[in-house]
Amino acid sequence: MLPGMSRLFACLLLAAAASSPAADAQTVTLHSGGRNVRIVAGDAAVLPADFPADVTLPQPYTLVQVERIGRVVTLEADTPGDVATVAAQWDARMEADGWRDAKVVPPPTGQAMAWVKPGRAAIAWVKPAAAGVRFQLQLRSSD
Repeated sequence: MLPGMSRLFACLLLAAAASSPAADAQTVTLHSGGRNVRIVAGDAAVLPADFPADVTLPQPYTLVQVERIGRVVTLEADTPGDVATVAAQWDARMEADGWRDAKVVPPPTGQAMAWVKPGRAAIAWVKPAAAGVRFQLQLRSSD
């Protein structure tokens, strides 16, 4: 786990890794443990308006699911290419945007990457998918 990463954030990463392909369009909003949880999947999934400009996503991409729980945003999307190329390009872009590499436990398939900035952490998992690569990204802000 990254320094300062909450148990909730780690659990969200595991939940995202186990998620299945989304339906055509779904939106679910829940209130659990004093937190609002909003999950948007399929055709309804859009990048949040407040998504940070210094987080570059692999291009082009198709959003599959967006989930927000408090200060944690989880994105799941598809992009063409292969795991090694997408991961290397993404890692280089995050570094160029001022993110610092952090240690992360490698997943059984694909490739995991983690980055930190003051008050923020990002974890990505890139794995093979039918149409190229499926990537999952979780952003956590302590602000």
